[in-house]
Amino acid sequence: METVETGLLLPLRNMVLLPGITLPVIAGRPRSVAVAEATMLTSQKQVIIASIRPEASKRLEEDENAEIESLDELYPVATLAIVQRMIRLPIGPIQLIVQGEERIRIDRLIKITPTYEVAFQRLPQISVETALEVGISENTLEALTKVLQSLWREAANVNPNFPEEILTVLLNTDDPVQLAYQTSILLQQDVVQMQGILEEEKLEALLHKVIENLQQEVEIYRLRMEIIGQTKKDIDQQQREFILRQQLKKIQEELGEADPEKQEIEELRSRLTKANLPETAQKQAKREIARLERVGNNSAEGGVIRTYLDWLLEMPWSNTVQDNLDLKNAREVLDADHHGLIKIKDRIIEHLATFKLKQMRSGVGVG
Repeated sequence: METVETGLLLPLRNMVLLPGITLPVIAGRPRSVAVAEATMLTSQKQVIIASIRPEASKRLEEDENAEIESLDELYPVATLAIVQRMIRLPIGPIQLIVQGEERIRIDRLIKITPTYEVAFQRLPQISVETALEVGISENTLEALTKVLQSLWREAANVNPNFPEEILTVLLNTDDPVQLAYQTSILLQQDVVQMQGILEEEKLEALLHKVIENLQQEVEIYRLRMEIIGQTKKDIDQQQREFILRQQLKKIQEELGEADPEKQEIEELRSRLTKANLPETAQKQAKREIARLERVGNNSAEGGVIRTYLDWLLEMPWSNTVQDNLDLKNAREVLDADHHGLIKIKDRIIEHLATFKLKQMRSGVGVG
């Protein structure tokens, strides 16, 4: 039968403390401050660090006066920790430096005021020894550890700003459990993912999970750097083309040659004058010519604008044709050129008849 113990509880939002890891935590709400102060009065300075579930965390964020009221708002698997130092800030919360010691399971809340106190049981601790006892080979653990460390080397190669001292610590960590926990902290995952790491009971499964998480982060970072690199390359190319165009213009000016881009703009303006466009289309064409003059003909946007202007200026805006509303002739043409399609041809004839009737009513002579 497992021994049930009691201890002070410090609930944490958006954070999970893992065994062997040292972290600064903030005690800001009245009950948490009371727990911090009471812990420092004990001889062992032990406190249970339990993470708050996301739903309860949201409630606390919305109400700064709210407190944890039930065990359902906490993850039951938590960490027994030692408070190494307490820093009382001039105004506001207390900062604690805590080190995770071992995994525990909270059985029940004994009281919630003025401090949180819980009943808990210590859980079997993950270690190389326990893994070997259940049949995991030493070679398997060593291989998984080396895979994790090689991934960290890869991460450092992808990110030139990765701190060398952290990489040195990771590569010199012999304990696979601590390497897995250190990796999880450095990945800065959310509470749900970190709680999954804390709750994992088997070393081999823990290593596989952490390797998968790190592999995913390395791949995401690599893709991100590729995108940034390609974007920079495109921008550099555009800047290079702009500088070359400016230099070309300067050379042409010194040689007394006309600027080809200016000539094209003037040609477009001349075509616009001769095209006799409707007022709306003419205004649009002038706007597009002004845009083309700004962005330049050689840019990707300039090519699209030039194509649009060519289409706009080549439209037969001033050409008109005589309407032919002879229904008998229309039927003969449709029957000659299109076999079947009776309903469609009937609709076309109906449309022509309606149009002809409207013109007759408006007094327009129809041939």
